[in-house]
Amino acid sequence: MKRKLLLSSILLGLTTSLLHLHAAPQVSNVLANQKEGTKLVDITYDLVLEGGQTAYVEVWFSHDDGFTFPISVQATSGDVLAGVQGGTNKSIQWDAEKDWDSRFTPKGKIRIIATYGNEPSGFSGTGDAGSQSSQADASLVSVQWGPFAWTHDGSLWHSNDHTWLSNAFSDGGATAPTNIAVDPQEITNIKWNEVVEWGKQNGYSSLQTVSITGDNEELPVTNITFWEALQWCNARSEKEGLIPAYYTDPNEILGDHNDDGNYTNGNDTFSAWSPAQDTNMNGKWDPGENFNDLNSNGKYDGREFFDLNNNGTADLGLSTIYKSGAEIPNWGKSLHDSGDNYSYIQGLINWNANGYRLPDIILARKLLTGGSHKKKWPWGDTLDPVELNAQVRASTFPSQYSGPTPASTRQPNGFGIKDLLGNVAEWSESGHNPGDGLMIELYGGSYKSLGGSSPFGGATNFNPAHMWETNISGSSSTRSPEIGFRCVRYK
Repeated sequence: MKRKLLLSSILLGLTTSLLHLHAAPQVSNVLANQKEGTKLVDITYDLVLEGGQTAYVEVWFSHDDGFTFPISVQATSGDVLAGVQGGTNKSIQWDAEKDWDSRFTPKGKIRIIATYGNEPSGFSGTGDAGSQSSQADASLVSVQWGPFAWTHDGSLWHSNDHTWLSNAFSDGGATAPTNIAVDPQEITNIKWNEVVEWGKQNGYSSLQTVSITGDNEELPVTNITFWEALQWCNARSEKEGLIPAYYTDPNEILGDHNDDGNYTNGNDTFSAWSPAQDTNMNGKWDPGENFNDLNSNGKYDGREFFDLNNNGTADLGLSTIYKSGAEIPNWGKSLHDSGDNYSYIQGLINWNANGYRLPDIILARKLLTGGSHKKKWPWGDTLDPVELNAQVRASTFPSQYSGPTPASTRQPNGFGIKDLLGNVAEWSESGHNPGDGLMIELYGGSYKSLGGSSPFGGATNFNPAHMWETNISGSSSTRSPEIGFRCVRYK
């Protein structure tokens, strides 16, 4: 009987060793082919090692499109386990039926991890590869999406007194995922350089490495623009075999409001999210249902896309990955058409991509709660001076720091995430154009720069009783020693 396919795509990975911190084994060109009619999988890969070294090679399998890798592949032969030498076209044969109990998935992915020496990497399969791994998503933590309150007035908790966000997941109108993967700390200088070095060989010509010293490897990378953060997210995605999220040519068909696949540019509208119009709640207009007959012709014409480039056609877009250049044209702008508002941001993001993105400001606020939105602070209701000095904006409470500090000096919040409130401010994905230039939302931050001021007015307007007032806006092209970033994955 013909077997269903296990694999839809491949994800490759790398690791470091204790003895070769800056020259990790390099795994590339991972390919897998399932033999027709069986659950036997042939895997090939290339492996670069320092001269004379061998590596321990392990294989992990994901059934959820790379979000986790819970299956440790054991039924293997070939260039796997201890003693593997470097070279091209290394091969592994996997009997998947023995390791995965005859199950199927359309979202299978494989990860190859190589580590110097004769011991495995310590990767747990859940996204944690241990402290010695440089695998890009090895340390991401999983945060469950759900309702949360984003204001707190500093008094006793009363749920009616606060602004609630429950279904405000702003992923292009898509249903919120069950879990979101988040970097547990801000991107460090060493992690930045790892991706940039790969990116410069793969079309990311605008990205530049930062100078590394023994004292700054684990400090947050700063002095990068919003645009460089987006390019780095894309490079990180491609480096790992994931689908990048950011593009320079917009998808106009996101304006297909009723999701019926028709993109006529008429004058009428239909709201698939409105029970008053979509009476059977099937997501499309059906004869007999209400619509806004703006042209008064008695029939449903539909306004199915926004012609962002004014060429008269509905363009699929999302074909040019954002790899270089000063900016993505029109990011943050909106098109107003007969009362509807359509943001270019909606069309410039591939909402189905499984790669890395910056969090938008709503997700940032969710993450800031640490899972305890009834508390005044992510760590509780107590204003402990040590935590304040380490995590709160220095213009409100004098800080012992004159610059960024390693995330290792602080405790994580309830989600396992550090420095969402504190250390450097972070770029978010949310932006708007007020008419005099693009402004991007930033959040967090805890110190003033060595010059004594911030390009965004220092850490002003922070009230310890309103921990959710943590965001400010700044120009997308700004470079500041106070601004860094972290990444998230939605799929």
